[in-house]
Amino acid sequence: MPPTAPSKRVRPLSRAARAGLMMAPRSGVKVRMYRQGLGDCFLLAFRKRSGRPFHLLIDCGVIIGQQPGRPEIGEIVEDIGLATQNHLDLLVVTHQHWDHLSGFVDAAEAFRRMKVDRLWLAWTEDLEDKLAHALDSQRRKSERVLRAAALHLAAGTAGAASGGTSGSALDQVLGFMGTGAGGRSTADGLKAARDLCKKQPHYCKPEHPPLTLGGVDGVRVYVLGPPHDPVKIKRYNDSKTNPQTYRANELALEAQLAFLAAALPASAQPGPEDGLSSPFDTRLRIDKGTPVYEQLEKEWLTGSDAWRRVDLDWLDSTSALALALDNATNNTSLALAFELGAGGKVLLFPADAQVGNWLSWHDQPWKDARAKTVTAADLLRRTVLYKVGHHCSHNATLQQRGLELMTSRDLVAMIPLDRKTAEKKGWVMPWPRLRKNLVKATQGRILQVDDHSLPAKRPCPADVELAVWKKFQRDVSGNDLYFELLIK
Repeated sequence: MPPTAPSKRVRPLSRAARAGLMMAPRSGVKVRMYRQGLGDCFLLAFRKRSGRPFHLLIDCGVIIGQQPGRPEIGEIVEDIGLATQNHLDLLVVTHQHWDHLSGFVDAAEAFRRMKVDRLWLAWTEDLEDKLAHALDSQRRKSERVLRAAALHLAAGTAGAASGGTSGSALDQVLGFMGTGAGGRSTADGLKAARDLCKKQPHYCKPEHPPLTLGGVDGVRVYVLGPPHDPVKIKRYNDSKTNPQTYRANELALEAQLAFLAAALPASAQPGPEDGLSSPFDTRLRIDKGTPVYEQLEKEWLTGSDAWRRVDLDWLDSTSALALALDNATNNTSLALAFELGAGGKVLLFPADAQVGNWLSWHDQPWKDARAKTVTAADLLRRTVLYKVGHHCSHNATLQQRGLELMTSRDLVAMIPLDRKTAEKKGWVMPWPRLRKNLVKATQGRILQVDDHSLPAKRPCPADVELAVWKKFQRDVSGNDLYFELLIK
């Protein structure tokens, strides 16, 4: 037999190499939440068998219109480079929203200096999957129509007469999709992230066995969502408040998009690739330039009786359509649960998953390292870190089948939210009732991007055990760029 090759000895890191490097604890994990504003960017450090850290980045973005006072996304990415020595063992991109992707475009040069070993995406980004292809086509079609409507609305001199509210709301929701110009869309962000990794991405599906992290013992990653089910993906709200089924929603969206596309001027209408046809029979259409059209235009668009004018009121539906598109994208979020050892603590990262995504988790059992059946309820019961979904909005955290199942005494919540930005946009974030229940579930152990101080400088809340609060204070560190939580 040939002699056994000697094992390669891994040299310990020098003191100089450790400078700025985000090290990992001997057991457990460090979780760094960056503080760029309303947007997700999380860096995790696990310990490899070699003793070196395994660095995992989940998303990197900030919303368009972020209020001043927070670190620039470029500063964040530069720090990620220092913390990882420009080497990411794994990059996870959860879904196509600008507040999760913008960094890959706006700090592209800094990212290109990094080596990325592996990339995980949701199955919804695999266009060889028929359902993923259909969802992608619907999203692209909707976005093109809505952007065209936004441009037309912005250019309309009569917007002020009709109140101009549709344009504001539409622009805010479209801000989740990038500017759509100059290579700054979510599609550009996703492509930039893909290009960082030379290997083919791994498309994550809930029905697959739990994933492992190369070189890291004991950690298993459960893919909770998105479900491979169009009905559940299109379920944004609880049935008590919104009993509409997927098919009804889909038909309504198609009809409204067709109406909107037909109502736009020829210069703004989408092309044939969008697959939209006029909702009106050709016999009922009134073409511009005909006597009938000119009479209607004079009476309803340019007439002196302002109260009778149509102006751009027909565009009022765009806000609802944009919100539907925003919800649909949120519900394609890659939701992950990191288990620290069989039967051990769990980190929950649901991205922006909404009701249908959350509910689907309870339909899928898995097997842990001991071949024991694991359920979503079990993972939630052991959750010690909850990355609060969609900046603590009203429909991105379930109550009975979500937060109320997170019963661990060690539960801590991280909220990637800047209130000033949310208030400026008119969004109710954090949702008051949810925030109140989070405070109760975590015994006040909440880290929010715009917090003014570290827990070490905050007094123990009146209804929280002193020992619990002191441990929280010891476990959290940070600065203006990030909060960092140690979990053992």
